[in-house]
Amino acid sequence: DRVTRRRAEAALVLCVIVGGLSIPAIKAALEYASPLLAVGVRFGAAGLLLAPALIGATRRELRAGLVIGLLFGVGVALQNTGLYFTTASRSGFIITLSALLTPAIGALALRERPSRGILVRLVAALAGVWLLTAPGGSAELNVGDLRTLGAAVFFAGQIVAVGYFTHGSRPARVLALKFAVTALIGFAGTATLETSRFDPALALILLLTFLGGGAIVTFTLQLRSQRVLSANEAALIFLLERVIAAAVGYWAFGERIGPGQVDGRRALR
Repeated sequence: DRVTRRRAEAALVLCVIVGGLSIPAIKAALEYASPLLAVGVRFGAAGLLLAPALIGATRRELRAGLVIGLLFGVGVALQNTGLYFTTASRSGFIITLSALLTPAIGALALRERPSRGILVRLVAALAGVWLLTAPGGSAELNVGDLRTLGAAVFFAGQIVAVGYFTHGSRPARVLALKFAVTALIGFAGTATLETSRFDPALALILLLTFLGGGAIVTFTLQLRSQRVLSANEAALIFLLERVIAAAVGYWAFGERIGPGQVDGRRALR
């Protein structure tokens, strides 16, 4: 099927809705499983479902899956471990920086100088993130905030990489390897960096099913949509994901956004 701009934008909006729900779902899953083990199980299952698609994969598709998988896998690992120490709403807002970093990383990767407008947006974004991570007037960044900031950088790189590799690649093949790499990062991390914990409660199974299935759907749509939309256009749409994450965090966990964080949200706009 030919993907039009309107369809691509609608597909990314669906990705935003599912992605926004995923951050609080991950936070809930951490009640039953350690962060990196949850990454391994979630993406390992999704990767196994798509594994048959790797038959006949081209060298470009394999390279795409490896690069995108490494960027995404490290980002998810940092985000999951960060969520262990920070709230879903704060994590969602901090991850917003990935959308604002995308133009700068894209310009750096393509050896193009970023425009003055991009630099202004980045300064405003940094100010917004600082305010967002200082509830109640405190200017201290906790370890969860710092890991989430690191995740934002890797997610921005992933958006750029998807835009670069998406043409001439079959989404299922790229996703199969991307999920496999992400799962390996999760399992390697749980074996070396954390005390593994996994309670196979029904709630966890349901959460991981939603997160795994959602990952397959959203990343397939992202790969198809970025054949039409640029990385910068995709990044702007992804900004909405963080608002949804904050709203669900407020509803599900009773999280609050203080006056300083509201100022931060305005700066990020």
